[in-house]
Amino acid sequence: MVSDSYHSDLERQKQALEKIEEAIKSGEELLGEFVVRYVPMSDWMGWTDDFAMQMKSQRFYEGITETLDPMTKSIRAAWTRALQVSVEVQKPQQGAVEDIEHVRREQGVGAEDDGA
Repeated sequence: MVSDSYHSDLERQKQALEKIEEAIKSGEELLGEFVVRYVPMSDWMGWTDDFAMQMKSQRFYEGITETLDPMTKSIRAAWTRALQVSVEVQKPQQGAVEDIEHVRREQGVGAEDDGA
């Protein structure tokens, strides 16, 4: 059965946004930590001998950075969109509350008189 009402759990949205933000921070920290730790060891494979050429051709550093950076950016884009959706979901409720307050002001009904 299809419902005619729409429900959004704003608290769960907030929690989801916080978890996404944590994932972004973790990805950024992971990439930064990798770069810091890799640079001092980047010469371990040598420079021009056959082993060095074979290892450099595998592009360890580039493979990791070229994977983590776009992943982090994609997660950030998802977070941005989720935040936009969260704001949009709240607009109808905020608009309804503003309309109610406007009608109450026009009718001279005070905040303490909630109709209960």
